[in-house]
Amino acid sequence: MKHSQVILIFLLLLSTACNKDDHPGDTGEITLTSELYGSGPYYVMGYNFALGKMVSTLDAPGPDIVVLPESSPDNSVVESAYLSSDNLKDSFTHNKSFDDLASAEAFFNSYLEVDDAGGYTGIASDLAPYQVWTYRTNENKYVKMLILKVTKEIRNDTPYAETTLRYVYQPDGSRTFPQ
Repeated sequence: MKHSQVILIFLLLLSTACNKDDHPGDTGEITLTSELYGSGPYYVMGYNFALGKMVSTLDAPGPDIVVLPESSPDNSVVESAYLSSDNLKDSFTHNKSFDDLASAEAFFNSYLEVDDAGGYTGIASDLAPYQVWTYRTNENKYVKMLILKVTKEIRNDTPYAETTLRYVYQPDGSRTFPQ
């Protein structure tokens, strides 16, 4: 009797784990950099939301987003940092900018449904802390992103950009984010 109860509990736990509809990479905080790797071909690391991990621009599938610097013509000054995607469609929309983290987080946490009325652009330009962006993947799935930190500088005589962001990914393609 005791043995069958242990087996029953084990099977119940196993079936719960197997049926779990959880996507561990659906929310998180990531840091993207424009650091070049390799010796030819060169690549950067970006983030793939469906995989929930950093991947190389040489990987298949590659990243959904990467951060890149926009510099002066002579590469002596980094003027801005931007998010880019190689899916060849307008994928970014800027929702709102804030002066402080508390206000940005309040908006980000209450932003539960994507409104496509604002239109999309090819890049998320002029990144700054406390901006909220929406990204639409090539598979028409949505990600809301809160920009937490942006670095833009010349590093080792090369234009460099870095951003830290918090995100929520909606893997089912609906316009509603989980709470």
